[in-house]
Amino acid sequence: MLAPTLTVFLAVRALVGVGEASYAVVTRSLLGRLYPVERRGRAMSMFTRRSRLGGGGLRLGGVLGQHLGWRPAFFFAGGPGVLLAVALLFLERPRAGAHDAPQEKAEHQLSIAPR
Repeated sequence: MLAPTLTVFLAVRALVGVGEASYAVVTRSLLGRLYPVERRGRAMSMFTRRSRLGGGGLRLGGVLGQHLGWRPAFFFAGGPGVLLAVALLFLERPRAGAHDAPQEKAEHQLSIAPR
């Protein structure tokens, strides 16, 4: 059994909630750093579309849960997320403003300079 007590189960679920609440904010910032201005809109729309399509996995997990039980469905739904989380540990953090135009870089530097 992965969660031996209700307290452990609730603590882990709370951590999942914190992760899900923050990933969208962090991902948008990361996409802004990874893509030049002319490609950011497309990258953001693909991210939003893909996250909406994730509901299909929930439906498939429900079908698996009915036929195989909740444990295989749990690992089916959570396994890819764990693999992606490990892969993200090796992602190099891009420099802020690396894809901005020279004028935008100057404005960015001015906006963060101490006053």
